[in-house]
Amino acid sequence: MALMAVGLIAALSLFAFHFEPVRILYLSAVFNGATVAPVIVLIAQLSIKPPVVGELRTHWTLRAGTWAAAAAMSLVLFAWLASEVLS
Repeated sequence: MALMAVGLIAALSLFAFHFEPVRILYLSAVFNGATVAPVIVLIAQLSIKPPVVGELRTHWTLRAGTWAAAAAMSLVLFAWLASEVLS
């Protein structure tokens, strides 16, 4: 019940300050995308530590793909930030 009240208060405050719902959805997707790269880096770091995964360490090709995906997501994020700042 308390969570519903918090959601209602948040929705009413967004309505009162005339925020655009589509813009908020867009920014929440950007925030989610911005947090993916650091999480993937942490998972990649944890996947090679024997105390964490035991004998089930990841193969080097999976680690390379993970690092490539994290690098690509970081580049896309920085490109988006640059386009937002310069436009």
